[in-house]
Amino acid sequence: MKRATYCLGVWSVVYFIINVVSGSERVRVNFHTESEASLNRQINQALKTEYLYVIMCNYLSRDDVALLGLTRLFRLASAAKRQQAESMMTYQNTRGGRVVFRDIGAPSSTTWSDGLSALQAALSAERDFNQSMLELYKVALKRDDAQLKHWLETTVLSEEEVWIKQLGDLVTQLQRSGPGLGEIIVRTNTFDFYTPEPNNRNTTDSQSQQ
Repeated sequence: MKRATYCLGVWSVVYFIINVVSGSERVRVNFHTESEASLNRQINQALKTEYLYVIMCNYLSRDDVALLGLTRLFRLASAAKRQQAESMMTYQNTRGGRVVFRDIGAPSSTTWSDGLSALQAALSAERDFNQSMLELYKVALKRDDAQLKHWLETTVLSEEEVWIKQLGDLVTQLQRSGPGLGEIIVRTNTFDFYTPEPNNRNTTDSQSQQ
């Protein structure tokens, strides 16, 4: 009886080690805990930026603001940023890491004086996000993680490069034309900006041209 109890205890420990302790090790190959933690910070940053865009959509669509072109811009940007965060979560799981969610605080401002100030706030947030992504890339270099480097170069970093350029172009256009006329231009023209799925972007463009 004692021997049977002892054997049961041993197998329980073995089962725990195989299924709990070593669960992530089944697929985890050259994925350092520092990379995992940095990726989790980036996921949180992406969700925080998405939250900012949602707040911008709500503010810009108010009846006393009514900047419908910018509302559409940030609505699509919010969906794209959410998709970007989900892509990072999927990659974390693919590498055997564990996604850790953190609280997302409200931004320091939830109203803006005009469309230009909203675009400048968005550009600042994206520059911070991109800088944080570059820090993650440095971790990948430090840990000699070729898979993470390749994934960053071919997905998130390339998307950020395009999106920051297009936000910067919009800021320049509004600075040149002024708040009133510039905001009307944003409303009446179609701006082709980054989205994680090119097919969705092409669909939007074809609909706007009809």
